[in-house]
Amino acid sequence: NIRSCIILPIKKSGNIFGTFNLCSTETNFFDDENIKMALKVAGDISFALDLFEKAERHRQTEQIIVRNEKRFRALVEKSTDMETLETLDGKLIYASPSVSAVLGYTLDDFLNTSAYDVIHPDDVSRVFESLQKILQIPGASFKTQHRLRHKNGNYLWCEGTITNMLHEDHVNAVVSNLRDISDKKLDESQQKFDNSNLKALINNTKDLIWSVDRNFNLITSNYPFDKECEAKFGKSIAEGENVLLVTYAPEMLARFKQLYERAFAGESFTEIEHTYLPNEIWRQNSYYPIRNGEDVVGTACYSRDITESKKVEQQLVRSEAFNRGVLDSLTSNISVIDMSGNIVAVNEAWNTFAKENSDTSYQRTSEGNNYFNVSRKAAEEGDEIAREVLVGMKAILDGKDKYFYLEYPCHSTNKQAWYGMRAMKFDSDVPMIVVSHLDITEKKLAEVEREKLINHMIQRNRDLEQFTFIISHNLRTPTANIIGLAEILQDKTLTPQVQEEFLQGLSTSASALDTVINDINQILKVKHELGEKKELISFSKLVDDIITGVGNVSEKHQVRMKTDFSEVDEIFSLKVYLQSIFYNLISNSIKYCKLDEHPLIEIKSRKEDEKIIVTFKDNGLGIDMKRKGDKVFGLYKRFHSHVEGKGMGLFMVKTQVEAIGGSITVKSELNQGVEFTIVFENKIKQSSHIYQDDFSTLAMRN
Repeated sequence: NIRSCIILPIKKSGNIFGTFNLCSTETNFFDDENIKMALKVAGDISFALDLFEKAERHRQTEQIIVRNEKRFRALVEKSTDMETLETLDGKLIYASPSVSAVLGYTLDDFLNTSAYDVIHPDDVSRVFESLQKILQIPGASFKTQHRLRHKNGNYLWCEGTITNMLHEDHVNAVVSNLRDISDKKLDESQQKFDNSNLKALINNTKDLIWSVDRNFNLITSNYPFDKECEAKFGKSIAEGENVLLVTYAPEMLARFKQLYERAFAGESFTEIEHTYLPNEIWRQNSYYPIRNGEDVVGTACYSRDITESKKVEQQLVRSEAFNRGVLDSLTSNISVIDMSGNIVAVNEAWNTFAKENSDTSYQRTSEGNNYFNVSRKAAEEGDEIAREVLVGMKAILDGKDKYFYLEYPCHSTNKQAWYGMRAMKFDSDVPMIVVSHLDITEKKLAEVEREKLINHMIQRNRDLEQFTFIISHNLRTPTANIIGLAEILQDKTLTPQVQEEFLQGLSTSASALDTVINDINQILKVKHELGEKKELISFSKLVDDIITGVGNVSEKHQVRMKTDFSEVDEIFSLKVYLQSIFYNLISNSIKYCKLDEHPLIEIKSRKEDEKIIVTFKDNGLGIDMKRKGDKVFGLYKRFHSHVEGKGMGLFMVKTQVEAIGGSITVKSELNQGVEFTIVFENKIKQSSHIYQDDFSTLAMRN
């Protein structure tokens, strides 16, 4: 049936490559117009083939470039060293990925800066001078240590080489190869600081500090020790000199040797030394073994002049009868503390309290103990009250405050109690601090009751404010169902069977509405009796009831529901609360489902210790937690605007969960669904200030 045809040449690179053939069932089909069109098509095909040939050669060239590029990156960009290329004027034109890892910049941000912008201002001139020298010599380089600014504003010490490669055609830049040595610098700086700090510590005291090796040679000493030796022996003891060769009486040298040897044996101890000539002096000498691994290689020694405190103690002893009578006549718990924190006296009330409350810290603060040490140890263990006491005492000792006052709880297993602590400095030959603890339990309890009343009133106001929202929120779904079904039933074309189905739905929605109204009315009648309305609730039945209530919506979206209550299916709680919590989470999963995927809702419960944990997980739109995580449970906060909502559901869920003693958390990613985890106490505790009126109860319902 071919009546006409045309055959045209196809060329590639100027040579005929093939033919372009057109056939027709029409006689004389190829008139002038069609021939021109066919010639143009054949020419376009030839032109396209030439382009394909050029593209192939270009592709092969690119592959070679890519292969070389990969080799370069394998050698340079996988290195932990920072490689950079800078122009003659300091503009950065290349940076290896390690720059981001070390300095924190993105490569784009880093390349938009000048090399001199990231060098520490104190190092710029030194680096610039060295750079000017190598710029005169192609291929020359210099080693450097300087600081580079991290993105967070801190500076890191780096070392490496900078090389002049401006003469290289394929480089045409100054090449820097640097590595982070901040830790090394920090170690060097820390070592210098430690040495300086040690000298400052041992010299900033009047106490004598020295150390001795196992051959009794002096290792180190502080300034007061050296001055003491000069005063006693006419010269100081040099490092490495035997401390037993100084001019002491033989019996004294034997005693010192015995003390050193006790420390060499691994014993830490303190001795009180009392001498009368030339003057009466009391000294407190301490010895601590110096260890190298398991071996004792020497001893550190510490000597403090406690003559004044001993005199004070003696003076206190002489006047003890008078002082004791005064102290014991007071009902407050009182102790007298010297400036070192040693408890030198307590009254009878203090001792009585310690005996009656043997589980408190008072038993460790009797006479002879150190009040500061007990408080310091407690503070180190996390006792905030002890920390405040130490701060307050220090302010008194430093003369910043005349007195310190602190109220604190001191509860026992039998009762609650509060005390007011007052510390005041009084001057004598040696200053002392009087510490008194007064029982303020009655005053505190009155304050607590007042605070409870205020909190209760605040809660009532909040609950009343939410009342209008709650009624609207709870009545919305059944009312909408009734209105929708009623409008449909007005359609005269409906078959009796369909009418029967919609009437059944209308009846169900009306019953649900009636249930809500009855629940609200019932709650409004309750006064101080809600605790008795708790009941045993089945999770599985609760979910079934909710699915029935949202049947139309569930069928419309073809919701798939997976539940697992095999480990725990019942909880003793408030049904209206749990019903609202489950309803909101299930309806949210349906409302915020993906348009191209049927909703899948997974609900599971389990026991953990004394808690019941329920998880709700779906495959919906999810929430961007990085941007909006702190607003998930906020009032009127919505995260998707394409569906109707007021942003109250999750706020009310959290409020209800916490009202019955639980907690709720959420995990989610955008377009990856959301998972809520609710933790209930196995025995739900009832908060008295929440359930004492009808409106607060309703507010917690949703």
